[in-house]
Amino acid sequence: MDSFEKPIVKKAIHILRIIVPVVLLGLLFFKVDFNTFISHLKTYPLELVLYASICIIIANLLFAFRWKYILNSIGISVTFFKLVRLVFFSLFLSNFLPSSVGGDLVKIVGILNETDNAKKDLKVTSVFVDRVFSMASKILLLPLAIPFLQKNMNDISKVSEVGYLLFSFIPEKWTRRARNYVIAIKPWFSVKKITGILALSWLSLFFTITGYWLVAQPFGIPIRFDQVLCMSIITYFAIILPISINGYGVQEGSYIYLFTLLNFNYDQAWTIALIYRLISIIISLLGGLWMLIDGRELFSLLRNQSEEVIIEPIVE
Repeated sequence: MDSFEKPIVKKAIHILRIIVPVVLLGLLFFKVDFNTFISHLKTYPLELVLYASICIIIANLLFAFRWKYILNSIGISVTFFKLVRLVFFSLFLSNFLPSSVGGDLVKIVGILNETDNAKKDLKVTSVFVDRVFSMASKILLLPLAIPFLQKNMNDISKVSEVGYLLFSFIPEKWTRRARNYVIAIKPWFSVKKITGILALSWLSLFFTITGYWLVAQPFGIPIRFDQVLCMSIITYFAIILPISINGYGVQEGSYIYLFTLLNFNYDQAWTIALIYRLISIIISLLGGLWMLIDGRELFSLLRNQSEEVIIEPIVE
């Protein structure tokens, strides 16, 4: 048995993933000048929060369209509305459950429940294919972030060492799962399909970064779109490390640190990081409201499912 699969180890990791965000957020708040911080929040233009939220909602609609493209490319037809519904349900569960599994689970149960039994295995696999290409689209952009770090950090080697150390502790089960994901995407191995999926991934990322860039504008400090893109990619790879529930604390700490590299003061950086988190929560709550109105039956099905059976991609 993988040492990470032992019950006591799994429990310890779960406790650690609760402690880490609490400690990180506590340390981050400890350095805040609350008078300045609250002043930033009071004077922050609410219309920018609205515009940024619209951009990120568009990005999530594009996630649904990417999933539809993935399904259509293997001859599975599902209405766009049904996929949008599942994407927003997924956002809610991903943000309010202690892992991203709940978000994947609602997509799997939803697509199996709302379509016929044909190509059942490929429908399940499509959820993981969507996740794999989402990550791949960011990995391909990672080289853009390296010059950003080299230019703005005095000693990038320390970051590389810490990153290597953290990734070296990834459980064997997760590396095995990653291999299964790669095997699972075989039906999508064609230049046309991969190009289409990546193009939709980058288009959705464009709207997300546009929203984030808008949030950073009110402080009068010049910041370029490509700088926000680089910071978002770096933060993405920080929060996928299994050290914090849903990236709480890690996401905020990453953005605060990176924005201060670009001459934002600490309280300005905290304001931006907090608004990023609030926008994510607000959009997730829209998914929760939708689920309350139109997803009770699906939620009941979710409660009856065994996660251990269906959280792995189906490979042959």
